[in-house]
Amino acid sequence: MTEKTDLEAKKLSTKKASQVAKTESIRSVTSEKKEPSIETLMYIGTSLPAIGLQQNALFKNGVPKAIEQHIEKCPAIGALLVPISRLSEARNSLKVKGTAEFMLNEQAVSYGRGEI
Repeated sequence: MTEKTDLEAKKLSTKKASQVAKTESIRSVTSEKKEPSIETLMYIGTSLPAIGLQQNALFKNGVPKAIEQHIEKCPAIGALLVPISRLSEARNSLKVKGTAEFMLNEQAVSYGRGEI
């Protein structure tokens, strides 16, 4: 009779282990389905008070509609919104005359003054 009990115990422990493995598998799949987070952006250009955009402004969950409207009119503003992961490189380029960031900043400043 003890052999039968041992066999039943082994079946139960195998079944339980299988259930635990399934649960862990479901948990890992469920955690992978999370929405990708939006990377934080920083505006590196010169402050544009006329449109309410401050230098070094951070945007954690996308860009506000008011700023998006200005980006449609002056894409240079959008190009000066850089991911934090590129911040150092972009800031260095902004200081060098003739770089894309330098020229984009000049366009954004002209737009902010109403020249474009």
